[in-house]
Amino acid sequence: MISLIAWLLLRVATELSAPPVRSAWLEVTPLASQDEPATVELKAPVVPMRIPALKAGLALVCSGGEEVAVSCAQQYLKAGAAVEPVLQRGVRVTARVRAGKDAVVGARLALVPKELRSRRFVTLPLGRDKGTGRMIREVVTDAAGRVKTPQLAPGEYLLQVSAPGGQILHQEVSVPSPESLLPKRPQAAGAQAVLDLGEIVLDQGVAIAVFVTGPGGEPVPGARVGGHQGDRPETNRFFETTADGEGKAEISGLSPTVPVNVVCLAPGFLRFQQHFDVPPPAVGCSLQPLARIEGVVLGSDRRPVAGATVSSRAIERPATTDSDGRFLFVDLAAGTYALTAVARRYGPERVSVTVAAGERRELPPIELSLGRKLRGLVKDGGSGEPVAGARIVSVDPLGAVDEVSGGDGEVTFAAGEDPLHLRASAEGYPDAEMEIDPGKLDARTLDGDKSVTIELRQGGRLRIAVWDEEADQPCAGCAVNVQGFRAGRSTRVVTDGGGECLTEPLAPGPYAVSSVNERSLGGVVQVSSGGETRQVEVVAGAVTPVQLGEKSRVVQVRFRPPVPEGWKLSADSPSGSRNAEPLGDGSFAVRRRPGSAVVLQLFGGANVTVRQSVLPADDDRPLIELPLPSGAIHGTLVAGKPAAGGRVLTIASAGDGTVQASALIAGEGGFAVPFLPAGLYTLLVDGRPIRSFTLAPDQEEDLGSISLKAPVKMQP
Repeated sequence: MISLIAWLLLRVATELSAPPVRSAWLEVTPLASQDEPATVELKAPVVPMRIPALKAGLALVCSGGEEVAVSCAQQYLKAGAAVEPVLQRGVRVTARVRAGKDAVVGARLALVPKELRSRRFVTLPLGRDKGTGRMIREVVTDAAGRVKTPQLAPGEYLLQVSAPGGQILHQEVSVPSPESLLPKRPQAAGAQAVLDLGEIVLDQGVAIAVFVTGPGGEPVPGARVGGHQGDRPETNRFFETTADGEGKAEISGLSPTVPVNVVCLAPGFLRFQQHFDVPPPAVGCSLQPLARIEGVVLGSDRRPVAGATVSSRAIERPATTDSDGRFLFVDLAAGTYALTAVARRYGPERVSVTVAAGERRELPPIELSLGRKLRGLVKDGGSGEPVAGARIVSVDPLGAVDEVSGGDGEVTFAAGEDPLHLRASAEGYPDAEMEIDPGKLDARTLDGDKSVTIELRQGGRLRIAVWDEEADQPCAGCAVNVQGFRAGRSTRVVTDGGGECLTEPLAPGPYAVSSVNERSLGGVVQVSSGGETRQVEVVAGAVTPVQLGEKSRVVQVRFRPPVPEGWKLSADSPSGSRNAEPLGDGSFAVRRRPGSAVVLQLFGGANVTVRQSVLPADDDRPLIELPLPSGAIHGTLVAGKPAAGGRVLTIASAGDGTVQASALIAGEGGFAVPFLPAGLYTLLVDGRPIRSFTLAPDQEEDLGSISLKAPVKMQP
């Protein structure tokens, strides 16, 4: 017969490892596109789910349910891949949000995985609304400023706090396993692990009152109001809120001495932006209504022309006429626009139109005239052989030409009186551009008796491999920029699941290949250069390999005598800190990046860290043996009542000020720091020098009781 305690332990272990499946779900969000997430309802038994419409690429895979942790992972998935849900117990995260002494009511908290590679705004699904089926992505602080999330799986997260005053704050959160937070004694069924972050403090700063009005001074309710301070990704601060029914909004928490950009947006109005060297007390956003232009395109027979292209250099996207020949441009700023209308078989027609703010302008019909019929011959520039299946399109004017060469390489297209800027593309060739000026063609070409030659020349490709040095693995789904020095054109490519990609054919010549950092912070996206660039030469007919990032090199570090059990070794470099792997024989495996110096530090005991050695960047030894210093100090810090517990003790070299060790002082003021080499040191508490001391080789020094209120005792 099983005992009651054993039964309780078994029940708790079972619940922790295999939670029930109730209202469980799976969500897959593509990170390389703006496609809608795919959501699937899960039922027992939970098995891998195939997502038929899924495209290959990086995706955020999340699963959860009632009494189940939200588990999310960034994965590279193949097209139509089967995705395995992860259902496990987790940890609820709680916190209190305040500004100054006041609780912040109505602050919205959302989460994203740390280092999420994406250009899209995305936050984790935290649950599913039973009524609508929609995903819930935020939790809101109550009247006391407190908030609690649903269960989260262990991992590293970025917490985004959006305050009512528009201030957006990001904080890193490390969620441990639920077992580490629950007491070791048997727990009642349903016991919840909770991680309390304490208080999240928003900057009070200064506030800006923003008044959003239309052209007549009328308020614009619901307008979005945003602010931005800072000029570097690591220091940027963002603010975003919404105007009330009277068109008023307030953004608060701004630094009073840093320049600020204020932006106001509303549907149907032109974006309004202002820059201030310091935040003003109030800002007026006078929004101008957007205009629209519409019209109809007719052919030489006065019939509507469907599929005609109408474009302007001042308008981002061209318009295409419908079956009635009609086109429409909306959301235009007041001004003058030069429009070009063109269609296949017709020459371009240009008109100029000026619109006022908010004007709806109907243009007179635009009539097209038939163009001259020209013949083109697409051929390989090296062999002279015709190229079938080549696509010829016009870059300027847009839409004038869009034809494909036949089996003999021939293609026909129309031209007006103005020059045509064409682009030719075919499989196995880099794009080629050329200009055809009808005014410079001879009579035979204009009559169609002689063809215009369009040459495609063989190109080369780049096979790019990207290594994620932080994770020390292939960088799947990473963006790479390829910039040509001669043509000036750039191409963005993305690596596959193995961290590699093969470019389309490129014109021979020099190129710069650089990694691109794309990071989603939830409501903010950061895009910047990855800091590593390779210059390569593309050779016709060849595939040139390019490597970005390098694998970490493993170095064995051995201490003599061996480091006592319970102590660990960290390797700190400019790119961050990484724990070394203990090998069981008193040595450690240290991963280090090529070209970076590494500081080796032992840590353990009562939060003690002791610097041991610096490995120079050019040190390529596979095995490094270090003597383990036997010098040590101990003592007690006294600050009266209460004791000096909880303060930070620092030991710095008196020669150059290098921090040799640090420790968290115990509750009664006691401290002990081992593994110190001989030397002259300065003892500091919370950054304040307390005394200096000399440590001889292999000496264990008792510094006794040190009063923090006594005069500083320094050796000459």
